[in-house]
Amino acid sequence: MPVDIRTHPEAPNREDLGHFLVEPVPTSTIEERRAAGEKLIEYNVLEADDLDVYAELDPEPFEPGHDDIGTVLYRLVQLFGTPQFPEYRAGADISHREDTTFRYLFTVKKGASDPEAEPDDQWLITVHDWHVGLGVSLAEWCEETASEGGNSLEADGHEPEPRESGTFDHDRALASLALVYYIVTDSVQCVFADRWY
Repeated sequence: MPVDIRTHPEAPNREDLGHFLVEPVPTSTIEERRAAGEKLIEYNVLEADDLDVYAELDPEPFEPGHDDIGTVLYRLVQLFGTPQFPEYRAGADISHREDTTFRYLFTVKKGASDPEAEPDDQWLITVHDWHVGLGVSLAEWCEETASEGGNSLEADGHEPEPRESGTFDHDRALASLALVYYIVTDSVQCVFADRWY
């Protein structure tokens, strides 16, 4: 039976998440990697049968004042700006979009309290919408010919059919989902008005 990330016995608690740093990957880095023939391979944490975990935004997302995927995107934009992937920019051709309408790429650093510190461990994640809810995937850059498990995000944004689940690092997966969950469910101060949203 799926377990909520907030109560998962193997997930780091909220206090321990203070030892992680989440940084957006610049658009220029994404474009350089793609130009070099690399693809981003993703492993959706919520689709991993062996983790059996979920992140509940709100049981009543359409009620005023409740968290839903729109609020998640608002908070991500307030904190990190618009999504870095060129194919998710406003005004871009969106005909390829199916389940996902936005996607961010972040580096997660464990044991680094500031950007200049050397982390104990680090990895990539994507944050996206998934079935009109919060999606979090472990990610890695691979050569164009890579055929390991996971989903590959093409340069034009098209996503191929899901493949067999790749090798998951359970600790990274659970920490990533917990980190993102608390980032997107904590209110942020609006830029224009002195209020929290």
